[in-house]
Parts: sequence; structure tokens; C-alpha cells
Amino acid sequence: GEMIGMMIASALVRQITSRLIKIAGDEISLQWKFKGKVDKMVEKMKYLAAVMHDADEKVRRGGRHGEIVGLWLMKLKSLSHDLEDLLDDLDTKNNEAKLKVFFSRNNQAYQWITRPRNLEDLGKRIEEIKNEGMSFNLDPEARVEQSRKKETFSANSDRGTTAGMQGRSAEKDKLIRLLLRTEANKISIIPIVGLGGIGKTTLARSVFADKRVNVFDIQAWVFVSEKFDLHKIVRTIIRSIDTNINLDSNDLEFLHNILRGKLAGKKYLIVLDDFWEEDVDNLEELKQMLQHGSNGSKIIVTTRQQSVVKKMTTGYLAHETERAILPVHESDRINLGVLPTDDCWELMKIRAFGPDDDQIPFEQIGYEIASKCGGIPLVANAFGKVMSENKDIKAWQDIKVRMVDLGLRGEHQKDTLESLKLSYYFMKLEFKICFAYLATFPKGFIMDTNRLIQQWKALGYIYSEHDGKSCIDYLLGMSFLQISGPPSASQSVAHANASVELTMHDLVHDLAKVIIGDEFLVLDADDATGLRTSKKDIHCRHAELIQYKNQSEVFKYLPKKLRSLHIRDSQKWQLPRKAFSRSKYMRVLDLACSVGQISEGQSTSSKIRLPRSIKKMKLLRYLDATGLPVSSLSKSMHTLQNMETLIMSNCSLETLPDNVCSLHKLCYLDLSGNRSLNNLPTLLGKLSKLSFLNLSGCSILQEVPKSMCQLTCLQHLDMSECRAIQNLPDKFGSLPNILFLNLSGCSKLTKLPDSVNLESLKHLDLSSCHELENLPQDFGNLQNLVFLRLSDCYKVSVLPETFCQLVHLKYLDLSDCHGLRELPACFGNLSELHSLNLTSCSKLQVLPDSFCKLFKLRHLNLSYCMRLEELPRSLGDLKLELLDITAVTLHDLPDSIRGMTTLTQLLVSSAQEAVLDKGVLNP
Repeated sequence: GEMIGMMIASALVRQITSRLIKIAGDEISLQWKFKGKVDKMVEKMKYLAAVMHDADEKVRRGGRHGEIVGLWLMKLKSLSHDLEDLLDDLDTKNNEAKLKVFFSRNNQAYQWITRPRNLEDLGKRIEEIKNEGMSFNLDPEARVEQSRKKETFSANSDRGTTAGMQGRSAEKDKLIRLLLRTEANKISIIPIVGLGGIGKTTLARSVFADKRVNVFDIQAWVFVSEKFDLHKIVRTIIRSIDTNINLDSNDLEFLHNILRGKLAGKKYLIVLDDFWEEDVDNLEELKQMLQHGSNGSKIIVTTRQQSVVKKMTTGYLAHETERAILPVHESDRINLGVLPTDDCWELMKIRAFGPDDDQIPFEQIGYEIASKCGGIPLVANAFGKVMSENKDIKAWQDIKVRMVDLGLRGEHQKDTLESLKLSYYFMKLEFKICFAYLATFPKGFIMDTNRLIQQWKALGYIYSEHDGKSCIDYLLGMSFLQISGPPSASQSVAHANASVELTMHDLVHDLAKVIIGDEFLVLDADDATGLRTSKKDIHCRHAELIQYKNQSEVFKYLPKKLRSLHIRDSQKWQLPRKAFSRSKYMRVLDLACSVGQISEGQSTSSKIRLPRSIKKMKLLRYLDATGLPVSSLSKSMHTLQNMETLIMSNCSLETLPDNVCSLHKLCYLDLSGNRSLNNLPTLLGKLSKLSFLNLSGCSILQEVPKSMCQLTCLQHLDMSECRAIQNLPDKFGSLPNILFLNLSGCSKLTKLPDSVNLESLKHLDLSSCHELENLPQDFGNLQNLVFLRLSDCYKVSVLPETFCQLVHLKYLDLSDCHGLRELPACFGNLSELHSLNLTSCSKLQVLPDSFCKLFKLRHLNLSYCMRLEELPRSLGDLKLELLDITAVTLHDLPDSIRGMTTLTQLLVSSAQEAVLDKGVLNP
């Protein structure tokens, strides 16, 4: 793992050098008495950044020389971290000085910046390291990164599932046959067995999402992982049946009873993904929990171990006569073998080439690389993505030469890890550090995209949200990240802006752990001796604290230079006041409590306060206290002038202190689910950098401050389920940069501001605004709107004339608008419309003639439009793929429908079949 730890060093040195140049060039620093010293440091770091590539090469070639350079890189890595701490410290002082100058108009303020204590020491260390480096004769000109072609994220999430199925169609059909097979007196377990990275989960996901398996009453997906936790499994199943259920108690008996009620008489399909458990008693207990489904229920288990399947065939419940739970017969089990080279090459091509690339010159070399992937799709995907970055024969030759030949003996997962290491070596430089950071999340952890990007930003790995999205796309492209959870047909655009949830493959997690090496520690609050040694850990920059149950002495042992701390799965707790008094370099503090551990109706006595020592963390940029019963923030919050992300979701906040508005760098504020929050600070508009604000579920908040209209950087505003809000400030309609606005469930809102000029808005959700009577006349000004949801707006009877100017609108949902009498005559001008839902618009009698101009319309749902008696004559000219006319009492269908060759789904109800029988559609 050593070599890899150094790879990250070179990425760090470059990143920190560019920051150093930026800070040293700041106007304030010209006034520092010690400016000369900092400038010398800049020069030396520039030299070091230039020789990094050659240093990487020498380490990679190995041998004694490589080893020495490697140790030198490790020293350099440690120095870079310390240098960055110094920079952040100076930066913070710079900003304080700027404020002082601003208020006192006195230029002397600059002189107050004291010389940082460790400046001399760092200067000496850089000098020594540079001299040592010079003795290695490193070449500053060695391979400069090739200029990147336009990036193609070809195998992006949407193509991911189909692309991943290369060479597995027989297995998929077999699995679906087994799922649909009816069996008396038993619940079958269908194992999918194979190596890590071979595609077990991909196969299960693709079947789970297949329309053919929609015969089950209940479908649930559980990620199990090496640590078998029955509570977690049962909770996950219950939650996927009933999302709103309150599961206060952690008592297994209590959970078992709920599950029994939910599964009784139901035919279920449950996927247990990544299963390792072999303890017979645990397996028996799990089967007991699952035996309440009806016959024909199925359990899919993905596992790397045949022995797990063997153990499942034992035990009392496997031989029960009434309802046995046991694996299917051996010949029906699905064993995924390694993929043939042809299929690996096909997988790689999907990722490596864009639609216009000439593939011919690459055929031979590409095929040779594919033959070295050991038939493991995970490896093929990672290399395909890396190859797409460097599309030239020489670069590919280089990759081929260095690949460990996995042959087809993939049983050695060590070799798979070696291959993945190599793909990491070739990975895009700026994303290497971001990837290594993923090791700080436990295996199987579900990461929220937005929060992950904010953490990367807080640690200085990326500069903007856009960089973060590119990095996530890139890692998805390499299969180093995967979109979490069961794929469902309904993962439509409805959630285009909902934050996507991500997980990592186990083997990829192992890789990240190897890379981050001793920079990351897991601190176990129960293990006192382990804690004492961790304090001495000079390299540690990231830590995860587990098993914390108010053992307050734990905090004495936090490594001094920690940059991120994650406190995970702790039960009800109080942090000591001085918890963080020594953590002055902390950038990310993640205290998010997994919701469900803290019960819904928390009594006031159990309110907690955030420790006072938080104010010592001058460099803190990210604080997440989701789920902690905190009723107010401390008055000293405003001292955290570097704060960029503040997440206080599902806390018990009643009010926000006014001085939060002086956090001038704050760009991400999440206050969702604070059901006791009754007002926001009047000066909210002073948060001039705020781009993300979530107030969803603040159900007693009656108004938002007028100053909110000054938030010119705001891009994402979620006010869904703010049920007490009656009106919005007049100028609300002129937020210049807003892209996403969700007002669904604002059930007291009677009108929107008269003028709406939200020229950037793409996504607007007004569903369930029950009191909203009409849309503003100039609604058509929302020129860039792509997605509009107005379902359950009962009082809206007509749409404004200007509605037809929404020429970019693709998705329109008007379902359950019971008052809607007609659509505007010019409705056909919505030329980009792709999907239209008019379900249960019970007053709608006709569709306008212009309707037949919607040539891009693919999905049309008219079900339960009870008064709709006929469809426009030339409806058949449209290229519809889905038409739903369930329970519409049509006298006749237009003849033109007969010519619709594009339809893949036509949904009707029995009464209409007579109309259809007139030979309109041949089945």
C-alpha cells in the first residue's frame, strides 16, 4: 500500500502550491512583515510541484531507488498538510484584517497579522526536502498531463444498468424464470454467487427493475455487508414497505411483530445484497423473521461464498413442512463466472469511446488490455473510463505493459485489487484525493451527493459544485461509485434535482483504504488502549469515532491535526463542553445522527447543546448535526467565519440567532424538518453567497423574511411542506439565479407574486398547493422551465394565456387538478413536451386541436378523465410510446391511432375493450 500513499502526495503538493500562490498574491499579504519568507516558500514549492510526475514514475518503477523517493514523498506529504494548515490560518487572519480595515478605515490593521509560530520551522523543512529532492535528479519536464479532450461521461448512470449486463442475458432470463415460478409450501432463496466485481449486484438490480417481476406485492432491497446486523435488515425491509413508520424501539421482538404484520399473506421479493453471514443461529433467526410471507415469495441473496449457501440449507426452517425457507436446487442457483474477453472489450468500449470516435486503430491494443482484466467487469469498467481520458495508442500501450496479467484466474481477489490500483494510478489527477477521502465512510454506507460535494469543498479538494459533479460522474464512469438502492422504474425526472444517493463497491472501498493509509483512523470509544496510541498518530488527518456513549475522555485522544471527524452510530449522547478545544485544524465536523435512533417525540429534557468549544474551530467549513435534538445554536456561532455548509436538518430548532447572518461565506444551509422553527432572521438576505437553502417540512413557519429576495446567488430553494406559509414576499419572483424551486405541499399558499421573472428556473414543483387559485399572468416568463408539477392544485381552473410560451418544457404533471376546465388553445406550442400527465382531470372535456403539434410527446396519461369524450382526430400522428386511457368513456377512438407504430404500452380498462375491438389495434 506504500506506493499508493505516495501517489496521493503528488496530487496534494500541486493543489497546495496553487493555493499558496493565490494567498501570497493577495493585496493584504503585501503588508505582511514576513512576506519575503512566504515568497521564498512559494518558489520552492513550485519546483517541487514540477518534479512530482517524475517522482511518481520512479516510485512506480520500484527498486531501492523507488523506495527512497517514496519515503521522501511521504515526508513531503506531511509537510504539505502542515503548510495548508498554515495557509488557512493566514487566510482567516487576512479576512479578519480586511474586516477591521473596512470598519476602522485604518491601514495599520494589516500590521496586526502576527507571524505564524511555525513559519520558521516550515521554511527550514521545505529547504531540507527540496535539497534532498535535488539529489534524486528529478526531471521537472517529465510527462505533462496531456491536454484533455472534451470529457465524455459515456457510461453514465442512465446507461449504467444496461451496459453492465454485457454477456449476462442467459443468467438474467434464468433468474426471472425462477422468480416467476410458483411453488407450494415454500419460500425460495435464490443465491447469486461469484467473485467481487463480477456483477452480482448489477444482475440483481437489473432483474429487480424488470417489468416482468411486477407480480410481487412487496419489493425490498437490503444491503447486508460483512457486519451482519439483524436489526438493520428488519428495519430496512419495514421501511421499504412503509416509509413513514416510527421505529423508536430497537427491540428485536417489537420489530419482528411489525414485520410479521407487514408481510402476512403478502407475496414478497427481498434482495439481500452482499451477504457473508455463516452463523447458523443468526441465519435461523433471519429466516424466522422472513417466514411470514405467502407462498411463492422469493429471496435473492448475492454472496461471494458458496459456504454461505450451504449453511442456508441447514436448520429447522429449511425442513419445515408448512412453509419451508431454503435455497433452490443446486442446478437452479446462479453462479456468475468470469466474462470472456469479448464481453470485457464490449464493456470497455462503452466507456472508452464517444459516438464519433474512430475505434479501428484501437481494436487490437484494446482487446489485449481487455484480456488482462481477468473477466471481472469492475476492472474492465475502471480501465475503460481511464482509457477514455487518454485516447492515444502510446498511452494505451503504457497501460497494457503495466497491467498485472489477471489471466482468468480471478479467484485471487488480491490481483483484482492490484489491477484497480493501477487504474487509480492512471486516474485523473484532480480527482485522486477526492476518491481517497471516500475511505472515511464505512463499507456499504449510503452517501448523499450534495453532502459529499460540500465535504470535498470544505477540505479544499475541489473549488466548486461543478467540479464535484464532474468528479462524481467520473467515478461513476469508473464504477468506483454506484447509484445506491434498488433501481425502480419510477426513478424518473421527478427527482431530477433530488440529491442522488451513492455507494461504493466493497473492493473499491478496500482500494480507498489502502490509498488513504495512515491518514485515516477509526477510533473506538470503548477501546481505551487503542485511543491512547491514536493520539500519537502524527499522520492522521481524518477520523471516525464509533461506539460513543458519553465517554467524554475520548476527545482528549483526538489526533491534533484532524481535518475531518465523523461520529457514527452513537445512541443518545451529549458532547462534553471542551470536546473540540484542541481541534483547531478541523474543516469537517459530521455529527449526523442516523434518524430513527432518536425517537420522534423527544421530551424537552433530552435537548442537547452543541459544545461551546466549537468556536475554537476557526477553520471549520462544514458542520452537519442532522437529527440531534438541538433547540438553539450558540451565540458564538458567528465566530466561525469560514463556515460554508451548515446542516441542521431534523433538529429541534425553534429559532436561529441573528448573528448566523454574518457567516459571510455560507453557501449551503439545510434547516429541513425543523417542525418547531417559528421564524427566520430578518437579515437572512445578508448571506450573499447562499446558493442552497432547504426549509422543507418547517411546518409552523408562517413567513419568510423580505430580505430573502436579495439572495442573488440562490440556486436551489426547497420549501415543500411549509404548511403554514400564506404568501411570499412581492420581490420573490425576481431571484435571478434560481434553478430549482419546490413549493409542493404549501397548502395555505393562496397566490404567487404577481410578477415572476425567474429567468434561470428549470424545475418548479407546485403540487398540492390546495389553496392556489391561479398562476400569475406572466407565468410564461419562465422561459427556461423544463419540469413543472401542478398535481393536486384543486382550485386552478385555467392556465394563463402566456403558458404556451414555455417552449423548453419537457415534463408537465397536471394530475388531479379537479378544477381544471380546459387547456389553452395554443397548447401545441409546447414543442419540447415529452411527458404529460392529465390523470383525473375530471372537468376536462376536450383537448385543444393544437394538441396534435406536440411531436416530441412520448408519454400521455389521460386515465380517469371522466368527461373527456373524444380525442383529437389526428392524435395518431404523434409518436407516442405510452398512452393510458383507463376509465375514459370514449365513444370512439380516432382511426389514426391504428397507424401508431411507436406504442409500447396502451393501458385501457375492460369497458373500453369493446371500443378497441372495432379493429383499431391488433394485440
